[in-house]
Amino acid sequence: MEVEVDGDGKVDYEKYEGGVAGGELKVVGERDKRGSVIELDGEGEIFRERVE
Repeated sequence: MEVEVDGDGKVDYEKYEGGVAGGELKVVGERDKRGSVIELDGEGEIFRERVE
């Protein structure tokens, strides 16, 4: 899972693998908007059944 959060004029990013953060939250840019983007690609070890 990858998470990107816009707020306070900056873009924060964090990546998770196996349900565990892959590092610390990082500032990766600047942007004058607010919101979040979450990309989830279900990992087979966690999500054993796929529903479409």
